[in-house]
Amino acid sequence: MKKVTVIFITVILLCSLFGVNAFASREKVIDKVDLLTDTEEARLGEMIDSVYETYGVDIVLLLEDTYVSDIREYVENYYDNGGYAPDGIIFYISVYDRDWYMCTSGSCMETLSDDRLDDIFDQISGQLGNDDYYGAMHSFVSLCEGYVAEGPYVPTAMDFVMGFALSMCVVVPVAFLIALLIVFIEKRKMNTAVLQTNANEYIIKGSLDIKESNDVFVNSTVTRVPISSGSSGGGGGGRSHGGRGGKF
Repeated sequence: MKKVTVIFITVILLCSLFGVNAFASREKVIDKVDLLTDTEEARLGEMIDSVYETYGVDIVLLLEDTYVSDIREYVENYYDNGGYAPDGIIFYISVYDRDWYMCTSGSCMETLSDDRLDDIFDQISGQLGNDDYYGAMHSFVSLCEGYVAEGPYVPTAMDFVMGFALSMCVVVPVAFLIALLIVFIEKRKMNTAVLQTNANEYIIKGSLDIKESNDVFVNSTVTRVPISSGSSGGGGGGRSHGGRGGKF
């Protein structure tokens, strides 16, 4: 009995061990254009593995030289079908049309928000523009790790105060100037009217000729049709993603 129990526990531990390392064993630096050397790929892989082991987040780098009509769908499907962790990000580069796309999944949709993705690209755009792909990939992984370690951005009280101050100092004055301009334009239009002392001046000659008047009442019929109410809707399956893309 004890032997069976030991075997059962051993099997459970092995399954757990392989389950934990399943995502880590996936290929995460996919260079189909040979833009990186073997040494550079190895270094990037070590950085990515460290991020996964520490935070459970996958970072995938995909470099190709192909034309893709719908990059967003292509990259999302590549991540979903690649067996990667639920939380992660994939950085896609195509040198064919110099396209790039960053696709986030799971918790990374918050930790790597659109604003942060824009910031990441701003910092690596110079390297991509100079075809320094290793430098761009290295910076990308480092920046992602920093944001993941920091966690989702939580607005502070100062952010609300600054936002309110900005609206009072900029939005309100601009709105006031626009309203003032509209009033000024309408007033200019009204200045073309000239006051007349005789009511006959307001009647167009020959436009009013009343010979006979009658009151005629016409029956009316109202038809009521019952309206049926209902709702319709639909949903799609699959994993949700965030992302940013463009050209470099």
